Amino acid sequence: MEYFKKNKVFIFLVGILAVSIIALGLQLMNNNDSSSAYQPNQTEKGSTSINSFNVDLNSSLDLTFSWNIKRGSEVIEKVEIYHGDTLLQDVTDKAIYSLSLFHSGIHTGNNEFTFKVYLDTGTVLQKSQYHYIDEVQDFDMSKDIVDNKIRYTVTYYDDKERKAGTLMVNLSHNRTGNIPINFVSTNVLSEEGGYEKVQVIYEIDINALTETSYQINYTFSFDDYNLTFNRSDTIEL
Repeated sequence: MEYFKKNKVFIFLVGILAVSIIALGLQLMNNNDSSSAYQPNQTEKGSTSINSFNVDLNSSLDLTFSWNIKRGSEVIEKVEIYHGDTLLQDVTDKAIYSLSLFHSGIHTGNNEFTFKVYLDTGTVLQKSQYHYIDEVQDFDMSKDIVDNKIRYTVTYYDDKERKAGTLMVNLSHNRTGNIPINFVSTNVLSEEGGYEKVQVIYEIDINALTETSYQINYTFSFDDYNLTFNRSDTIEL
């Protein structure tokens, strides 16, 4: 008893230390239990979904399809692109897909394309995109001098089954008087798949011009479709 009386402060401190150690051990055990509990936000990937699907017609007249898929817990078994109800291509192992418009079997006008993703659960995800293909493609104009005439040669592609119709031309210029422009001919130069390359020739008789220089603006249009193409030219005599 005498020992306890003389060392009561020391014994008090030892007791506090023991209680602290026990409390710390219990807290560590609780933390371990909570960290091993099921945490759905960390273990679940969520569902597969289609983020985007795009269709573009580039300057080389190739249709390019691009897409982005958010991958979830399901397994993707197959990925396909449809044109209307017709399978266009299986793209399961592709990141992007392109094909020539001329040899695709796709016509001008409004076209529906559908991107489909087949999952192992039996679910089919799909996203559709409409893309309008103009009735005239790759419109171009060139000029040369033939037999004292200024010859303008226009070329373009159109759909063999949906022809663009008659090409018409109007012109304006920075001088007084009229400039007579005469139609010469229309020819089909070549065929590529479902499309054809058309050539239209116009001429201006140099003898009909009264000035030595002209700045001319041309507007080309088609009678069957609301399409216009603007070109300009400078004539120096």
